[in-house]
Amino acid sequence: MKGFLATIFAMGVTRFVLTIAGLPDGIVKYFSMTVIIMAGTLYFAIATSTHKERLKASYLLIFPYLIVEVAALGYTWASGRQTIFHSADYSLGFSIAAHTLGHLVGGLSWEPLTLFALMEIIWGIVMLVRKGLAALTGTWKSVKEIVMKVRLLSLLGCLALLGVTGATASAQLAPPNTAGVSLGAVYFTVPNVEAHRKIWVDIFGAKPVKIGATEMLKMPGVFIVLTKGAPAAGDALVNHLGIWAKDLDPVRAKLTAAGLQTAPKAPFVNLPDGLRLEFIDDPNGPDAPAAHHIHCFISMSTDAKAARAWYMTTFGATENSRRNGGVPSALFTTPDKWISVDFTQNGNPTPNKGKILDRFALEVKNLDAFVKKIEAGGVKITKPVATNPDGLKTAMIVDVLGNEVELIEGLAGK
Repeated sequence: MKGFLATIFAMGVTRFVLTIAGLPDGIVKYFSMTVIIMAGTLYFAIATSTHKERLKASYLLIFPYLIVEVAALGYTWASGRQTIFHSADYSLGFSIAAHTLGHLVGGLSWEPLTLFALMEIIWGIVMLVRKGLAALTGTWKSVKEIVMKVRLLSLLGCLALLGVTGATASAQLAPPNTAGVSLGAVYFTVPNVEAHRKIWVDIFGAKPVKIGATEMLKMPGVFIVLTKGAPAAGDALVNHLGIWAKDLDPVRAKLTAAGLQTAPKAPFVNLPDGLRLEFIDDPNGPDAPAAHHIHCFISMSTDAKAARAWYMTTFGATENSRRNGGVPSALFTTPDKWISVDFTQNGNPTPNKGKILDRFALEVKNLDAFVKKIEAGGVKITKPVATNPDGLKTAMIVDVLGNEVELIEGLAGK
């Protein structure tokens, strides 16, 4: 029992530290006390022999969970600082006072009693299995072996669950920077959604996910959103999305096999309808294709370094560059996890709205407060913060180039 209690408490403390450090809820949620509690429930349902022992185990398993939850909610109550413990997914709209009181009452009543009831059900099933096997074999030897196998399988199942959650986390958006900002989504307007969807899923390995009623295609660092429509012509301020990996030639080969002409190490690829992507092969890059940058083409009269400085000031990006300093970059991550907004003087582009790359979105923590802050700093807000039909908070602003950029809260962890 001591091992379970210590592990639950340690996991809860880790969860609290990570949420205070600013990691997105979509990552922190995988540090779950509940998984360990359920593993303990299964173990003690099988390992104990009396109702009293199972009732005691139920209360003990809940105790460290109760301590961490109430302490974390107390922190939010006292400081006003939001944590995952009082996020919308867990508070169900209740106030911090009601949420804290609910945990205190529930931790001493229905939560351990629910575990106890679950243990009793599991214990009853195990007893029926034991009696049935004993009747068939006439010996408890095989029964004991089966019980040991059940315990082993329970442990392996828990480890597998943790492995799955870890694998899921690897396909999330990048962690937010110090301003709480990361790349969120890129929206494309295409005549044939299914044809483009097939390319992103089959060739780039994107995973379809439903967010509300909208399907998004998830790949490391970004969500791709395809909307049916006839894209407007003309050069756009946001010219393309950059993709990187250790070696993108296998992707190029698949594109060629699908009838889209590419060449080994080709730096640019055109998908149907003129959807342009930049490919970056980097031995230090990720194994699978991932988002690398948003590339803005700006007029010759626009200062690329000034545009970068605006993104640094507004969104907390850091100064960097690509191509030996030739392409100023506003970097939203650490250099080894590179995701940036880049600026190159090229032609006389116009805003993206209605073009094949309609817009990109930045994921922002505490969107309401963030929008108030940048609006006070002079940023033009074209659509105030509101919750869209898919349950995501969104706002729309105009950047220093005169292009609309969407701000979103809620994609992280999807």
